[in-house]
Amino acid sequence: MQAENVEKGQEAGYTFKFFKLGKWFTYRVDKMLPSMSAGQSDNEVWIAYCEKAYAKRYKSYENITGGWGAWGLTDISGGVSIVNKLKWGAPGINQLFMFIYNNQKDFVCTSGIVGGTGGGAGSEVHKDNGLYEGHEYSFLKADMVHDANGKINRLVQIR
Repeated sequence: MQAENVEKGQEAGYTFKFFKLGKWFTYRVDKMLPSMSAGQSDNEVWIAYCEKAYAKRYKSYENITGGWGAWGLTDISGGVSIVNKLKWGAPGINQLFMFIYNNQKDFVCTSGIVGGTGGGAGSEVHKDNGLYEGHEYSFLKADMVHDANGKINRLVQIR
């Protein structure tokens, strides 16, 4: 989200702008939150207010549970989202990794594992590899590292 899209006011609460159908719409929320995460620092509380405004845009918190991260990125950036389904070993996967690696500072990326029981709270399925099917992940970094044998390993850091 662009910094100019968020305004703070002592009495008014917070204002967020989300993109919808070619236009920016403003949503104001008060400072009351349904809950606070334990140990949440002051510089992270804006995330909860953004989520509150996003829930207001979609009429409830329940309506923003699950779904595709690509649409959320469009809503907060006004940019274009592209959704691709990838399979390990698919043709072009190495070229895609190199594109991501070389351009990672120029875009925002989210990733999910298709599956689960249809999206929403409680539908994520824990996989043997430690990831959750039906969960959306944020891309943090792509890197290439050499192992002890000199082999290059391609790594993607997600949260």
